[in-house]
Amino acid sequence: MPELLTSIHEVTVFTNRARLTRRGEITLETGSQALEVPNLPLAIDPASVRARAWGTAHAKLLGVDVRKRFFKDTPPGHAQTLTEQIRTLEEEDRKFVDQVETQDKLIAHFDKLTESAETFAFGLSRGRTTLETHEALLQFIADKRLAAQTHKREINARRRDLAQELDKLRKELQLIQSARPKERYSAIVELEVTQPGTLTLELSYLQTGASWQPVYDLRLNNQTLEVAYLGQVTQNTGEDWNAITLTLSTASPALAGVVPELQPWYIAPPPPMLQTASSPKSRGITMPLAPQATRAAPAAMEMEHQMAAPAPVEVLDAVVVQAEVQETGASVTYKIGEGIDIPGDNTPRKTTIALFGLAPRAEYVTAPRLVSAAYRRIKAINQSAFVILPGQAQLFEGDDYIGTTALARITPGQEVELYFGVDERIVVERELVKRETDKKFLGDQRKIKFAYEIKLENHTPTSQTIFVNDQIPVSRHENLKVRFEGSQPALSKQDELNRLEWKLDLAAGGKQTIRYDYSVEIPREMQVAGLP
Repeated sequence: MPELLTSIHEVTVFTNRARLTRRGEITLETGSQALEVPNLPLAIDPASVRARAWGTAHAKLLGVDVRKRFFKDTPPGHAQTLTEQIRTLEEEDRKFVDQVETQDKLIAHFDKLTESAETFAFGLSRGRTTLETHEALLQFIADKRLAAQTHKREINARRRDLAQELDKLRKELQLIQSARPKERYSAIVELEVTQPGTLTLELSYLQTGASWQPVYDLRLNNQTLEVAYLGQVTQNTGEDWNAITLTLSTASPALAGVVPELQPWYIAPPPPMLQTASSPKSRGITMPLAPQATRAAPAAMEMEHQMAAPAPVEVLDAVVVQAEVQETGASVTYKIGEGIDIPGDNTPRKTTIALFGLAPRAEYVTAPRLVSAAYRRIKAINQSAFVILPGQAQLFEGDDYIGTTALARITPGQEVELYFGVDERIVVERELVKRETDKKFLGDQRKIKFAYEIKLENHTPTSQTIFVNDQIPVSRHENLKVRFEGSQPALSKQDELNRLEWKLDLAAGGKQTIRYDYSVEIPREMQVAGLP
């Protein structure tokens, strides 16, 4: 059965797998033919294999059969090249071992010659040799022994370097062999050829072990938010994709025909616990109940969850080619381009989907109860034709790296909100200026009054909009009452958790002070934790 050698021509990468298209060309004579396309990865879905053909040969496709093949050695490819390199280095290491053994024997021989000094002394007493000859012989032995030791050290140093190279190649081979073991699929294509000629056969199939995810570079330059929309592709199929036409798709083939089905939801009292002789209850000990978990109060600052995290490591340079966008139903397809290489060892490769700019609107947010700093918030409407998919974004201001943030799905027309770190030119201070207890009791209640001042200064060259967030306590007891007594300037917003917000427009070089008061009424005998 003739083998048809094929190469990967096109790849469409989905979020959890890929569709590959291979092509090969062969000259056929008339009659029934069976062609074998060998060395297909084990990660393919045999049921997804499809074939089509065209060329000067007139042929009818009768069917495609997928079979598993087993190999004595590693299948051809990069793994086989690594295996041969390892064998060559292992043979070189064995030669070094032989050289070390030879040097050890030479050193032992010279040691025995040195130990024969009594024989030299006996010859000297009989006049058979001279002192000069004896000294010259000893110097010759010492020089030769030193040369043998030096050569041995050089060989051992080369063996250490060789061992490091062998360890590197073995780990690389192990990584590839885990994705490319000594068994593969082969596709058997049956044809009926009615006119001889050249035939191009195309084989397509779905394969796991490949995925892509969106990543973004967001750069704030003057009055523009520059967006670099990138697709990061990884695949560990054990086969490199070289010079392919790459397409990225947001579709999920595995879920296309699956509709979630609800199962019965049962509830019941817990089963009775079996008591044993050694249980605490049998010994008259009552085990304390675990305290009920309390829900932490939400943070006062709405941007707290978007604080920057360490940046992911860049592995490969992005290909600066923008994608052609196609929308089909609920999925989006990005045609990246031709001549793209994706390594088969899970090394990430970035490709550019699009470059576009957005019009940013800058403002500041501060929560001085937590941090005496003003965070710059950038808002922009997605005016592009692209759906920004959930993914990690790296933030830059000019050439300065700010940090990373996670983006949610943002469709055209929706607003994106980003935080570009602290601006030291906005000065924020918060101070407790009053804490006094009324000397008069209202019934059985005592009243404590509090007042805070928040001072702001704008040292930027332009007027700025600043959102100031703060809070007053929330009571968890019916007899414990908290009342907001007012503020200057007036509040912009207060929610049910007593979170406060002021929206200020502060001129360049301007200063403003916010003062707010609240009171807490406490029963005479009650002890309260958490008050300033």
